[in-house]
Amino acid sequence: MQVFTQKLETPDGSEASLDGYVINDSPEMDAARRRPAVLIFPGGGIKKIAEREAEPVALRMLAYGYNAFVLRYSTEPSRFPSQLIEAAEAVALIRRNAGKWNTDQQAVVTLGFSIGGHIAGMLATQPDAPELAAAGYKPEEIRPNAAAFGYTVFDGGQFTHKLSMQRLLGAEKAADPVWQDRFSLQKHVRPGAPAMFIWNTATDTVAPPVASILMAGACLEARVPVELHMFSQGPHSLSLGTKETQSATDPDLGSEPAVQPWTSLFHAWMGRLFPAEDFDR
Repeated sequence: MQVFTQKLETPDGSEASLDGYVINDSPEMDAARRRPAVLIFPGGGIKKIAEREAEPVALRMLAYGYNAFVLRYSTEPSRFPSQLIEAAEAVALIRRNAGKWNTDQQAVVTLGFSIGGHIAGMLATQPDAPELAAAGYKPEEIRPNAAAFGYTVFDGGQFTHKLSMQRLLGAEKAADPVWQDRFSLQKHVRPGAPAMFIWNTATDTVAPPVASILMAGACLEARVPVELHMFSQGPHSLSLGTKETQSATDPDLGSEPAVQPWTSLFHAWMGRLFPAEDFDR
């Protein structure tokens, strides 16, 4: 297996990097296998990168037979559009290195958590954003082939997480109705957007579950394939919901059986999207 960290150039000179976990091909099985890539966007409220949503999730994706990548995007004091441009570069980098990293260029899937899901969601819904065009990216180069979201901050207005959005945009823009509208991802789902997988819990008090429902509804209206799972209980930021991702500081963020099925549901969804590459069946 190839394990590496590659630094990314950022618009404002802040720190960002891509961690890679790439499964090596073997002549004993398939010397030319090309696997789907799952690009993970941890949460952390733009204050930090949530480690519980980084490597543990990558290892679970590896167990399913996917190549896994973790984007460690820039956090405060960096502001938008740094994080979006870093996200675009991460997708482009995976596609440019698809041969070296045994990856299918047409099976690059983003998996975002909390505010990390919002950053990933902008690539899925607004790959033609003016900030991306100004940085030289073409939509077809950076749009993911599918997008998955865990307890994501989809909305920029009524159903947002204000502190995360303030750190991402700055307080003035976060309070501006024009920016709130632009950052409400459900308002930007268009026909042809990638298929989406969404999960949250009904008791999440940070990323309002109604925002996940609105996002799924927008997909249905635009005829974008969508799968929504609303689990009955569990707080925000559960990651895998297992003892492996138990928080060392918050006992409530530990094992939650109600949400543990999300990874197997995600894997089944991936198998339907990319049936030729479903190696675990």
